[in-house]
Parts: sequence; C-alpha cells; structure tokens
Amino acid sequence: MEFLTLAIVLITILSVGVFGNVSIVIATYRKKHLKTKIHLMVCIMSMMDLISIGFEFSSAIRMLLGVEAMSRQKCFRFLWIYMVVHNAEMVIALAVALDRVVAVHFPVRYSQTSARATLPIVLLIAFIVGAAPVAAALFAIDDEIIPACNPPLAFPRQLYFYWNGLIVLLSLSILVTYAAVFVQMHRLEKMRKNIRQLRITKALASTIVAYAFTKFTAVTATFFLPLLIHDINVTDTLATYVVILVSIEYGINYWLLLMRKDDTYRRAFLEQVGLSKVAPKEAWTSEGQLTRIVPREGRRTSVRF
Repeated sequence: MEFLTLAIVLITILSVGVFGNVSIVIATYRKKHLKTKIHLMVCIMSMMDLISIGFEFSSAIRMLLGVEAMSRQKCFRFLWIYMVVHNAEMVIALAVALDRVVAVHFPVRYSQTSARATLPIVLLIAFIVGAAPVAAALFAIDDEIIPACNPPLAFPRQLYFYWNGLIVLLSLSILVTYAAVFVQMHRLEKMRKNIRQLRITKALASTIVAYAFTKFTAVTATFFLPLLIHDINVTDTLATYVVILVSIEYGINYWLLLMRKDDTYRRAFLEQVGLSKVAPKEAWTSEGQLTRIVPREGRRTSVRF
C-alpha cells in the first residue's frame, strides 16, 4: 500500500476532471456557436482527456488494492491505447495553437477554410504521431517488474527518452506558437481589428498554454531525473508521483474556461448547472454576430463585427 495517499489524491482530482470534460462535450453539443472548427478540436481534446482519466482511474484503484506492481509487458498491453491518445492529444493541442496563428494573422484565409477538410487531416496526423512510438516499443518490450503501471514506466527504457523527447518537443512547439499569437494579438487589439477571433483566442489561450506548460513540466521532470539520479527505484517512484501534475492537466480546461469573464463557454457551463441567471449578458450566436441581452426590456439586439 505504498501509494495509498497518492491513489486517494488521484481519484479526487480525476473525479473533478470527469465533470469538467463532460461539461465541455455537452456544451459543444448544445451550443451552435461552439460547433466551429476550433471548438470541435477542443471538444475532441476533452474526449481524449476522458479516455486518459479512465486509465488513470484504473491505476489509482490498483494502488488502493495494493496490486500496483506488475511486469512492464503486462502494463504496456493494458496502457497502449492510453499512450497513443496521450501523444495524439498533444498534436491536436498544437493544431489548436496553429489554428490561432492562421485565424489571427490571416483572418480572410481562415474564414475560407472548411472544418470538414481540416479536422480529418489533423486527426490522421495525430493518430500517426501517437501510434508510431507505441508501435516501435512493441519490438523492445521486456518483462521487468515495475512498481506502478503508468506510461513513463510502461515504456521500454531504451525508447523512453525518445518518447519523452517527442512530448517535450510538442509542448515547446505549442508554447512558442502561442507566443507568436500573443504578439500579433497585442498589435490587433490596439487597431481594434479581427475582434471575433481575438475573443476566441483569448478564451482558449489560458487552457492551451496551461496544458502545454503542465505537460512540459511533467515530462521534463521525468526526462531529466534519470540523468541526475542514478537510483532506478527513486526515479521510478518520482515518475509515479508526477502523474498528479498530469491528472490536474486532464481536468483544468473546464475551470479555466469557466473563470473567463467572456461568454464563449461560461454561459453554456452555467446554464448546464442551473445558474443561467448569473451567466454573462452576451452570447455569440454565429461566427460574425454578437447577441446582447438587455435585462430590463427582455429584448436582444445584434451587433456585427
């Protein structure tokens, strides 16, 4: 029962994550203004987070039962879907960041791009990038007993650094891409141009940056710890506890979107829990229209940007 406390903490964090991600999926289904390409990608990320949470739940339950130790081969067979989804989601997060680059820098060209054309391509690339290292690991898997079944320990040691390096590269790419977006956003805000895309970008900025930062911190720690600490038992235990940070990241999007003052997601979230009376007074109804709700007269007026 070495990881009993960790298991309880994980179950608590993951339960909150389930609520948040389910809320994002429901909001995307209910609200027409959330059925755009960018918001559909966010919804797909939430569904991937739910898959990841499911596997982390099973890991936490094994810790509670005291059966966390197993062979690497057995663990890998159980987690391979999780590991594919883990990297595939990072590719989609990078696609979200690149989408914001195009939307902010080239709004006319962006408006002419079809979601039906781009989403399948993004998903295909994400699947290939997610599956490639997992497929390569099949040829190097061994029967070493590991203290807990989680992705950092399930990967063969000789391939782990390559897999982790890929995650570090994707995380850095997301952060650098959003840095470029922020520079352009600052310029456009001064000129009062492309207001619609600026609002969407601001709403998503905190979630994608937080996602990349927490992922980057977690994988960097597990990447460099074995280089600094040569005791395998210590590094394996530390890698197991790093999953707390990853679990927080799986559920953080909802709370960051809810805390934003604009209504891109907040109104839908509050309506879903019966708090529509305290929802924001504005709601996007289309790509180019803002509906302003006037409480006193109960009527709506539309302002186009």
